[in-house]
Amino acid sequence: MAAGALAALLLGMPAGGEPDLGLAREEYPVVDGSTSAQPLGMLVAGRVTRTSVEWWRTSHFDPTRLLVPTAAPYDPARRLAFEAQPAERAGPDLVAALSSIGRLAERTRHSGTNEAYGRLAAGQAELALVAREPTPAEREAVRRGGAEIVVQPIARDAFVFLRHASNPVTSLTLDQVRDIYAGALTSWKALGGPDWPIVAYQRDPTSGSQVEMEQLVMRGRPMREGPDIRVTRAMFGPFNAIRHDPTGIGYSYHYYERFMAVVPEVATLAIDGVRAEPATIAAGRYPLITFVYVAHRADLPPDSAGARLRDWLLTPAGQAVIAESGYAPVRPAR
Repeated sequence: MAAGALAALLLGMPAGGEPDLGLAREEYPVVDGSTSAQPLGMLVAGRVTRTSVEWWRTSHFDPTRLLVPTAAPYDPARRLAFEAQPAERAGPDLVAALSSIGRLAERTRHSGTNEAYGRLAAGQAELALVAREPTPAEREAVRRGGAEIVVQPIARDAFVFLRHASNPVTSLTLDQVRDIYAGALTSWKALGGPDWPIVAYQRDPTSGSQVEMEQLVMRGRPMREGPDIRVTRAMFGPFNAIRHDPTGIGYSYHYYERFMAVVPEVATLAIDGVRAEPATIAAGRYPLITFVYVAHRADLPPDSAGARLRDWLLTPAGQAVIAESGYAPVRPAR
């Protein structure tokens, strides 16, 4: 089999090398989403509109890797390379690099989970690729905007707990995690580690990971409150805190930790003896499986580009691009 045909088969594309959904850049729907799903959103946009993408970051202070569209010639056989070093560019350089490919980058803005649901409510986005289901308040906001909200899982992810790489405690039970965040466990020594206090970092209340922590992990058990709790207000916040704090614990999503944050000083904790790895996530063996959802208003026109893209994401071609992005597809190839 020729190399081009093999690549097409791996990507779930026709032998000609293009996805089976073709949209021009100017007709691509407005898609918002979670920070952790930004590479997925950009890769989907690139594959569907036949636009090249590359890894990029803005600073050493927040080295989060993002995917951005580029004006380089599109090669349908070129797969996303996770080992590629991201380009480091200042803001004006990025604007200049994007100027020749229209408004595709604006149409794939990932402003955060709560903000993405807010843009759906306001009718400012057609779809959202989000790392959690909407809260009751977010559903009500969309309802006040004149429609119900519809969500459907398209990829598997996992909720992970972070530690400093120097911390010898490498595994916790779910009950131990709950005790830490309820304030009942306060020392790493009680967990077989050094005689250090546990500094438990939380996220801001409306962030995707904070809502996930409360619903998936704590399940109604109150989290520790008080003036001395540590709250980090950006997706990279827990990583930035823990890389400087050997006593810290925090939480995030596996995809963001593995493919976007990439901080050598920060490692993950196994939960109930199982590490979050692509194989354990795909098989459902890791205890804290999460999903990426495509969300939209119920009044999305059925013949719109947004509806076509929504449906395509669950086709073999769409699921192959999801797998290429690094997520585990919800409909693995047979």
